[in-house]
Amino acid sequence: PDGIVPARNLFFVLAAAQFGDVVGLGATAGDQVLDKSAEFAERAASMLSFLWSPQRWNEHQGTTYSVELPLKGLSKRAIVERVAELSHEAVGALAESFSCYTPTQQNEECGHCPPCGRKWAAFTAAGHESLVVDASAYVEHSVLPLVQAGIHHRGPEVAEVVEALARHRGIAT
Repeated sequence: PDGIVPARNLFFVLAAAQFGDVVGLGATAGDQVLDKSAEFAERAASMLSFLWSPQRWNEHQGTTYSVELPLKGLSKRAIVERVAELSHEAVGALAESFSCYTPTQQNEECGHCPPCGRKWAAFTAAGHESLVVDASAYVEHSVLPLVQAGIHHRGPEVAEVVEALARHRGIAT
């Protein structure tokens, strides 16, 4: 019901390992699930390296894997800002990313689920609100009360939520 697929990043890492020995996982500063942690990355790399160690079937005679978390220290807003520094086209391509839990019948983002809210807050706080689906109502009614109560569990994203709502309302921060 909450849209979380346990251990899904393990599946992604296993699939990516078929194409190279360095796997990048897009975990961000606000991610707090175990399969986006540094310990997970280390254990997954260790397991892959073990499984691809010299065996009769392994033509490479041992491969050492690395699972990296290049975005782990960055908030979603910081990622949007860094990509926007590259070009307007790059930030537009990032806006096309998709992680909505409940897409519409036309396979468009709903604007009413946690991933849509986080994406909207990050893009809006970074000044690129027009590139993403409006999730302001979701953020205002479902996320802001958690921030105000001090129980929002994605610490680095609290400032993004507050700034995004202020920008959306035309209030200077």
